[in-house]
Amino acid sequence: MAIRYAAAVSGPADSLDGAASRFFERVRSLDTGIRGILDFMGSTPRAEWPDEFESFLHEIVSFAAAYEEKPHEVGEAVAFLNWAGNISTAFRKPFKRMSDAITRVEKAFPFLQEWAKLAQGLLERPAPE
Repeated sequence: MAIRYAAAVSGPADSLDGAASRFFERVRSLDTGIRGILDFMGSTPRAEWPDEFESFLHEIVSFAAAYEEKPHEVGEAVAFLNWAGNISTAFRKPFKRMSDAITRVEKAFPFLQEWAKLAQGLLERPAPE
């Protein structure tokens, strides 16, 4: 029974692992571009901002804030997967892949948090009167 279940979750575990890797690599590759955009926005007087600038900044801040709300639940999921992987040797590999995938996604969040900090700083600049 455990071997059948482990085999059944192995495919989705591989898919999750692949998606997590792609997500992390995309976030990492976007870092320079996002920082460049934020730097450009910071060097542009707020009076000259088009409406899209402020909307973009709010999106960055809200995306990072969504993660801030539930970090302990992510840790609990990883802990559960690590525990469950020890139930049977058949579970170990797919559950480890799932745990590693979640951890990899978590590694992208410092990028998002830094972008949000920079974006919030730009939003807090005084608007022209």
